[in-house]
Amino acid sequence: MSHPSDGIEVTATVAGGDRAIVTVVVVGEFDSTQVDRFRAVATPDRVDVEVVTVDISGCTVLDSASLGALIDLRHHLDRAGGRLVVVADKPFQRVILAQTGLGEYLGLGD
Repeated sequence: MSHPSDGIEVTATVAGGDRAIVTVVVVGEFDSTQVDRFRAVATPDRVDVEVVTVDISGCTVLDSASLGALIDLRHHLDRAGGRLVVVADKPFQRVILAQTGLGEYLGLGD
């Protein structure tokens, strides 16, 4: 499933058997104007999700709304018995997650 727009492209891929493994790739400006699009794609309808990996490496902008959307996704997965992993390879992304104290909570990968 893909939802492109001027500011962001969000793509989700679902794999797995009994418990789904979902990969979400976010590219572009992940800000308050794009949070609803992210949520529509990233929040699994299924309750049998094992892990959702969100790759924000292609993001050029992160703001408090996008961080809030990641926190909301983590809460959703906690209730469903799933796990969140965030992939961020750009230094500014890792700094934002570290300075806000969210890196570990959001499952920031190495």
